[in-house]
Amino acid sequence: MVPDPGVLISAAISEKGAPWEVLRRWMAGGFDLVVSPRLLHELQSVLARGKFRRYLTYEDATEHVSWLHHEAEVVRDPAESVIRGAVEADPDDEYLVGLAGPWDAATPTFCQSTATYSTSRIGPSKTAKGTHWLIS
Repeated sequence: MVPDPGVLISAAISEKGAPWEVLRRWMAGGFDLVVSPRLLHELQSVLARGKFRRYLTYEDATEHVSWLHHEAEVVRDPAESVIRGAVEADPDDEYLVGLAGPWDAATPTFCQSTATYSTSRIGPSKTAKGTHWLIS
């Protein structure tokens, strides 16, 4: 499963809701969580912002990212030439689709997004916090 960084951010600041449930299921061994240096960097950069101090300290944010780095499956970031144009509505999320690419198609991949990705392997699941996409 390749999470959108927003899922990991939400799970870091609250142990409630769908994002926390994703982490809980991963920790219980329900699936492999796939991250990359770019995803971890984005997560660290966002959690370092001052507005997140009311939810967790900078040290806790850094520890959360470090924990994911050590516990999740870390893979290389996909080459830009491979993923360019994969997500028209949000090009910043193209690398997430690229991360999902090398894995077995039978392994579900979860991304949070409001974009409609151009692949037939994706189906939406509406929640109170937006649309979550299941890529299988």
